[in-house]
Amino acid sequence: MMNGLTSGRWLALICVLALAATDALAQPRRSASPREAQQAVAPHAEAVRERVGVILDALEETGDFRAARQAVDRLFDQVLAYAPATDADAFREAGFARRLVTQLDEADTIDRRAVLGYLRANPRLAHAITFAIKPDNQVPQVYQVLDTLRERRGEHLETYAELAAAISVVHDRDLTVRINENTVYPPEPLELFDYYAGHERQMFFGIRNVPVELLIYIVDIGASVEEMQWALREHAGHRQVGRLFFTIEYDHEHFRRGVPKRVTEEGFNLPNIRAFGGVCADQAHYAVTVGKAIGVPAVYTRGNSSQVSHAWVGFLQQQGQAGRWDFNHGRYAAYQGVRGVTRDPQTRQWVDDSYVSLLAELIGTNEARRYAAVAMTDAVIRLHAIARAEGRHDLPDPLVMPEADGDDDAPAAPTPRSADMPSQLALLEAGLRQSHGHLPGWLMLAYLAESGEMTLAQKREWAEVVMRLCGQDYPDFAVVVLRPMVRTIEDLDDQNAVWERMFQMFRRRHDLAAEIRMEQGQMWETAGDFVKAGRCYEDVIQRYANAGPFVLDAVERTEAMLHEAGLEDRVLRLYDETWAMIDRPRDIYLEFQRQSNWYRLGMMYVEKLQQAGEVRETDRVLATIQQQVGS
Repeated sequence: MMNGLTSGRWLALICVLALAATDALAQPRRSASPREAQQAVAPHAEAVRERVGVILDALEETGDFRAARQAVDRLFDQVLAYAPATDADAFREAGFARRLVTQLDEADTIDRRAVLGYLRANPRLAHAITFAIKPDNQVPQVYQVLDTLRERRGEHLETYAELAAAISVVHDRDLTVRINENTVYPPEPLELFDYYAGHERQMFFGIRNVPVELLIYIVDIGASVEEMQWALREHAGHRQVGRLFFTIEYDHEHFRRGVPKRVTEEGFNLPNIRAFGGVCADQAHYAVTVGKAIGVPAVYTRGNSSQVSHAWVGFLQQQGQAGRWDFNHGRYAAYQGVRGVTRDPQTRQWVDDSYVSLLAELIGTNEARRYAAVAMTDAVIRLHAIARAEGRHDLPDPLVMPEADGDDDAPAAPTPRSADMPSQLALLEAGLRQSHGHLPGWLMLAYLAESGEMTLAQKREWAEVVMRLCGQDYPDFAVVVLRPMVRTIEDLDDQNAVWERMFQMFRRRHDLAAEIRMEQGQMWETAGDFVKAGRCYEDVIQRYANAGPFVLDAVERTEAMLHEAGLEDRVLRLYDETWAMIDRPRDIYLEFQRQSNWYRLGMMYVEKLQQAGEVRETDRVLATIQQQVGS
């Protein structure tokens, strides 16, 4: 399952974007040289821009959104049908017009014609806001926020287009957040705009050069402007905001005895957290909020291990001219290998932290290429809906090329693109080549694979693409995207071959290697091949006992298979030998030592010994555990 954007959510997105289905469209062939591609692109892009201008002129004059939507939908289908995948400009401008008109049609609480005129006069802002909106956004409220900014700071929004767009798509609904017993609130959108625009020179990554996809992890701040200004005075320019987690004293008395936290009694804010300390949630909130206040994209990340949930920090770290997300600060040894999740501030969905990691790819990228990736992913979603639609419909007419007007030697009508899976994948690849960091494009790939419509050859090919483009820099994300794809390979030997390829690719990341081995084991176990499943689980136990929580699952599954095979006498030996392989916890806090694999498996071993009536061995193991972590 895809965290955050499930298959059902993608189907909903497809239904939204697919209006009246056109007929199957054919795929253009023969790759063009760069020079040929440039010559081919210009006529389509020019024709699209000309047509968009006519449609928007008419809309401004008449306010007839129904007619405008029909026109931009048809234009989008014309581009989808006839423009080559190399024509990114044509897809981007057609996609922009379609999104703009559709969104404004829904935004019926504002003066839409006035906003349309303003956006046409401010094209950077227009493109930033239209391409930033996701299916989970409340479109009328997004434009209501933008309109408020327009009324109060209209002369500045084009300069800070990405900032205005980020604020609008994040603050389209309530953003209050609970940090255990405390609640934090964001400033008003206008206050946020003034703060970040006014302090741009003090922001670590700047503001104008940061994409919307990263700015949303700054403007979702849960603190007052006064707290933000305090954080800026205290921490401006801090290069490692994750380290601030450990500058906050841990409140052991609250954790162990349940007494009220001093920071809650004194008032929950950044200065008081620093003065009085707190638990991991408060430590993470401090580091994350300071990061946002000084212009560093940061996220509050959580993971679950045993009975206790833990919070740590993710932040964008400067790495030369680029950036890299760091999710290690505040992540105790007991949580290494535990997959973290964080809340997408725009969709409010809890998503895998690897999704956020991929966004580092967007640092320093070209706006036009990012927007082209969005538009081409929209086109793939539309094409997929066309392929699934029942019945047949008329194809749109080809685009009228400017140079063909009045030309008796005009070329014959082009062959339309097919809506089959090769066409969808080719267009998707073209979009991802525009911007490798376009998350929805990769999630669309995962959806296509999960739908069962891709062939084995296509899955193998795309598995190699994912590993080549994402495997080295974003291995966690690569595994998350590949998992649903590989699971749908029906032939077990073929599926196992891809798992093995992934295992070799990620063997130096012990947590990912263990995760892949567990996938193989579950595949063979489901198929009833307990010998091969057992080998996979044994490999995890022997090689990755300290790589994460996978060893616990591997032991339990191995135990179940021993019972199935009538080999119950080997269960205690399994627990004894595995426990001996696991490192004792070294975390300074006893609270987190109890979340370690060593403690958890040790207590599981105690339970098995008690069930077997092994009193002396039970006492020995319990005494060893209590000596390490207390009673």
